Formats: sequence, structure tokens, C-alpha cells
Amino acid sequence: MYYLKNQVKPFLALFFLSLLSLTLLSGCKEIQKAVNQTQALANCQYRIANVSNIALAGVPFQNVKTIRDISLMNAAQLGTAYLSKNMPLSFNLNVAIRNPTAQAAAFSGMDWVLMIDGTEYLNGAVNQRLSISPNGGNASLPMNVSLNLFQVLSGKSKDNIINFASALSGVDGTSSRITMKIRPSFAVAGRVYKWPSFFTINRDFRAGSR
Repeated sequence: MYYLKNQVKPFLALFFLSLLSLTLLSGCKEIQKAVNQTQALANCQYRIANVSNIALAGVPFQNVKTIRDISLMNAAQLGTAYLSKNMPLSFNLNVAIRNPTAQAAAFSGMDWVLMIDGTEYLNGAVNQRLSISPNGGNASLPMNVSLNLFQVLSGKSKDNIINFASALSGVDGTSSRITMKIRPSFAVAGRVYKWPSFFTINRDFRAGSR
């Protein structure tokens, strides 16, 4: 019996070491797969497809290009909201992604920064997994943004705030003044890893620049 126990102990030790090796190997494969999918994002093509359902303090801004496009009634509504320091801005932004590579691209979430005329105004995060098929696969990333624009543009005049909201709109629903930066992340074994740099995207399909 003593002999068998001594024989079993090395076997169990070897067994658990093998399990540990397999677990580590599986983890490495999982990490490598996630890294490959995230790396493929750098070679994907991006564009801001559209910005829709723009509203500032309850006033629709989808077709507002200048302050002159706002009716007197809506202008009064915006003035009241400005004086109360509460100007809720909401809009839907849709990012189109095309994957021309032979590797599937994916992320589990991303940080984003919205810029107008090259100046950073808004930032946030999307906790949503998205996968883009290889060889020309397409995907759409919808983003619902809601914030108090008065706080974001603290110290700005009412006209500045209105101009910001109108800059979100364009003839085709997307202003050429808008660009975005995104930084994808991927999750492995419950841990989230963020890509070290941001990709800059705009209206035209092009590879993410860093």
C-alpha cells in the first residue's frame, strides 16, 4: 500500500501539472485569438455613417444648420433651458466598419472621443461585443449619446452651445466637421485589456489612423 501511494503521488502531480499546462495553453490561445481579432481592427475601414435624432432641450436639431433655422418658439425654449443650466442633448451616432482582412475582427467594448473641428468635446465608453467577418464583412455600431450640453460646454454662450448641436447635423445626417477616436478593448478570462492607442475615424471609409 505504501508503494502504491508513493507511485500515485507522482502520477497525481504529473496529472495536475498537465491540467495546469493545458489551462495555461488554452488561456494563451484565447488571449492570442483576442489579440489577433483586435489587431485586425487596426486594418479595418471605418466611417461615421450618420448622426440622427438630434435634440437639444427638446428641440429637434436634425435639419438645423444655423441659429436662423430655429423658430422663435424653439429659440425661447432653448433660452429658458440655458438660463436653467439644463440643456439635455441626445442623438444617435452610427459607425460603419468594413473588414477587408482575412482575419475576423472583434472587440468586447471601446472607449470613444467625439471631436468637432479637431477639438475634443465628448467621451464615453461602449460595453458591447461586436464581431466583423473577414474578407469584406460589414458591421454597424450604433451609439446612443445623452448628456447635459450646458455642463460639457461650461462657460460657453447660448449661441456656442446651439452651434455645437447644429454641427452634429448635415445634409446627409452627418457633419463633415465631426471626427471620432475609438480605442477597442477585449476580455479574456474576466479581465479587460485595452488597445494601447486610439483610431481616428471620420465620414469616409478608411483604415483607422493612430
